[in-house]
Amino acid sequence: MRLLPFYLAIVLSLISISSSAQTIYSARVVDEKGVPIQDVNVMLYRTESTLVGYAFTGVDGRFQITTKKATNPIAIGFMLLGYETRRIKIEEFRSGMDIKLQSTTFELREVNVTPERVRQKQDTLVYSVSNFKLSQDRSIADVIKKMPGLSVRTDGQITFEGKPINKFYIEGLDLLGSKYAQASENLSADKIQDVQILQNHQPIRSLKGVQFSEQAALNIILKDEVKNAWTGILNAGIGSTAQGEKEMLYSGRLMGMIFGRQMQNLSMYKYDNTGKDITREVHDLVTELRGNQKEAGLLRRLVAPAAEIERGRSTFNQSHLVTTNHLIKTKNDNDLRFQLSYFWDKERGNSSQVTKYLEHEGSILSEESSVGSRVKRLEGELTYKINKERNYINNRINGSFTVDRSEGTSLLQQKQVEQNVVLKKYYVTEDFEIIHRLKNGNTIEGASLSTYSSLPGQLLTAQGFSEHLKISAFSSDNYVAFNHSIKGFMLNQRIGYQLKHQEIDVQYPEVDSKERYTQQNWYISTGVNYRKDALALRATLKGDLLWQKYGATKKRRFTFQPSLFIQYEYSANSTASLSYNYFEYPDGLTSIYRTPIYTSYRVVTAHTGSLEHRGNHAVALGLKYQRPIKGYFASINASWNRRTNEVLYHSTLQSSIYRQTPTEQRYDASSYLLSANLAKSFFRWRTLITLKGRQLWSDYYLLMRDKKEPWQMQNSELSLAVSMQPSKVISYEVTSKMMSYKQVNKADRSIANPRITSFSHALELFIFPLKNLELGSKSEFYHYTDKSIQGNVFTDAHVSYKKDRYEFRLSCRNIFGNNQYQRRWQTSTTDIYSIFHIRPREVFFDFTISL
Repeated sequence: MRLLPFYLAIVLSLISISSSAQTIYSARVVDEKGVPIQDVNVMLYRTESTLVGYAFTGVDGRFQITTKKATNPIAIGFMLLGYETRRIKIEEFRSGMDIKLQSTTFELREVNVTPERVRQKQDTLVYSVSNFKLSQDRSIADVIKKMPGLSVRTDGQITFEGKPINKFYIEGLDLLGSKYAQASENLSADKIQDVQILQNHQPIRSLKGVQFSEQAALNIILKDEVKNAWTGILNAGIGSTAQGEKEMLYSGRLMGMIFGRQMQNLSMYKYDNTGKDITREVHDLVTELRGNQKEAGLLRRLVAPAAEIERGRSTFNQSHLVTTNHLIKTKNDNDLRFQLSYFWDKERGNSSQVTKYLEHEGSILSEESSVGSRVKRLEGELTYKINKERNYINNRINGSFTVDRSEGTSLLQQKQVEQNVVLKKYYVTEDFEIIHRLKNGNTIEGASLSTYSSLPGQLLTAQGFSEHLKISAFSSDNYVAFNHSIKGFMLNQRIGYQLKHQEIDVQYPEVDSKERYTQQNWYISTGVNYRKDALALRATLKGDLLWQKYGATKKRRFTFQPSLFIQYEYSANSTASLSYNYFEYPDGLTSIYRTPIYTSYRVVTAHTGSLEHRGNHAVALGLKYQRPIKGYFASINASWNRRTNEVLYHSTLQSSIYRQTPTEQRYDASSYLLSANLAKSFFRWRTLITLKGRQLWSDYYLLMRDKKEPWQMQNSELSLAVSMQPSKVISYEVTSKMMSYKQVNKADRSIANPRITSFSHALELFIFPLKNLELGSKSEFYHYTDKSIQGNVFTDAHVSYKKDRYEFRLSCRNIFGNNQYQRRWQTSTTDIYSIFHIRPREVFFDFTISL
């Protein structure tokens, strides 16, 4: 007890120190009659156009904004529709005073003096995070979703005006490369000042003005107090199922990070068994400049979550992820980056499926599966980069190792069948680029990208025997190039050599086959880049000599492959583009092998075993309109693709085994795509409205009763999303999506399959009844026009208390305890109906501490 006064003195001292390190701005806003005004937007300005804090007035007209002592704001502003907009210098402001606003009319055009949510400087857009963040947003990805023109896909990929970003920078440094979801999904939005979009971003400095880009990059601008300081996050939670068999739930995250100009690090450990897909944070989200050479393989894992609904609802997992990313600037201001991740997981799933085969006059196959999998994956990458005005060197070495074991049982046509799949994947990639810019502005390039892949696997078939399958491959792409300017035209000459060698070894009873394939391409290309005022043009003509060897068969083929891209800016806000390209994609071994190979326990596929050429013509037209300052983004795109010399396959369905074999018939296939996107943000209530539409027509042929029949697949999508915070006590997000499928026989439309249309709607509602307190709910509704398919409703709710660096949350998921999800969809050859087992009702408590 003697120590109690001592402890109290320490606590009181800490409180005093904390209070003295903060400044509170509080006052009351009234009208000309002295009546308090509610919901006035109060903005504290750090500069003329940037905010350091904001608040809304309450019923009594009062507000309070707390900032750090060293913030030093210059003014405080007040804005509400129907009243004059006022801005008071900070020297004239006194806490506790009354601020009078004169009522006025809408014609005062208050929009002209609202804080800038988006600023534009040439090709760079700057989104102010504080002006887009809603009260319920936690990570920067949550806020990016609210920014017009930007979107975040379910896999974490960020797009700008429909195109994936090519770089994700933090304070101008590329710490994470293609695995940037580690930052976007975990960085607190409270620590970020701005999000910059660098339009038409060329990441190689020596190529600026030589080669232009159609993609954008994203740069995170941190708040000053976060820069050059170690920060972190500690999150842990525990819970239990509240329906059916009891199961303990857990989830946690320990994360440390530092972001400076000379050194950056982001390291993290995560564990979870609540259905979260934590491995997506280390997925490759950026399309590499010269493609992905890794072999995908033929075998697939058994466990797959339900599509269209939130992945976590049908995922039963026990996942762990350890990852570290470290970047340092060398003495010569070059980048040295090291990345390492290790993931291990146990997952189980239960589902049933009925498949109707279009080729076999509606033959039906049913199966029920109960399977589990265990995955271990180790991946590392080391990158050294020199990125100067005249010299660029990038050397990247990447390696990964994965073991995925799946097993379970399936009730196939009412017959129990054991399932077992073992997948192993080894990859090693070496990527080297060098560019030198001469004194006259011309550039010399050289590059080499090589990958070795090894994929040994084993599969237990429905017929009771095991198939052993090993695929190995080596791919290499090498070139040298020279870029030079002539009278405003930038010319590019490139000479390259590509090598691909693949081997397939397969063994099962009565089959022991080894197949080999080698492909070499020698090519030379000449291209022109031209940009002047509103016009940008890029044209390339490639001459390609192909040499192939499959077994004892050899073949040579020479082709010209042209490409053209034209872009014209009609104004500062509108752009039109047109592109055409033709390329040939010689079939690799995984597309021509003649040995029948089981790709799943009941599917056998064989190909032609012949060396053939296939081409693709692609035409695309795009119209884009943007007024970032006003929050308008709109685009319309149309495209046509024609694939030539496609193989027509014959299939059989016997004893539940689906076999696919090639015929001698070939055909050309076309597809037509029309899409549109519209986004509009409003300063009032931080509103964002996004509308997207997509229509795809795909032509193809099927062999039915030994007759070649023309078919068309029609896919339609339409979605609407609205988010807003009309007052400081309520916020909501609404999404609605329609998807439609239809298969049409173009020769005899009477045998077309009926259209399948699905709808999904979601409402997330957040209420903030008291300071620091959040009540939230999320309801999802899925249904079909086909009334034989049961609709699904899922509802979650939570209560959260957040203060300073701490947050505590109690949640209940799947309140109504729906235990299944029904889905129906179509492919070019099938009509599929599935039922997935869903996670039960769960109660979970967790806390988060910002370190």
